[in-house]
Amino acid sequence: MKNKWRVASSVLLFSFFLTSCITTAHIEKDDTVDFAKYKTFAWISKAKNDSLPSNDLVESKVKEIVNIELEKNATWKQVST
Repeated sequence: MKNKWRVASSVLLFSFFLTSCITTAHIEKDDTVDFAKYKTFAWISKAKNDSLPSNDLVESKVKEIVNIELEKNATWKQVST
């Protein structure tokens, strides 16, 4: 009986440990905007004096994934600026 309690408490402790490692996403949006009106989107270039380091590979992958999702799910089309 003692052994069952040890196993049960170990499993419970391990599950609490795993759930504490989960990260949550925080999304902010303007609830007053009606996104149904929009049909197109465009990417803007970064400012020349931007002090953040650039990672072209990551940036291109993020843009590619966002483009696919916006065109597929939101039926928006990308336009050039």
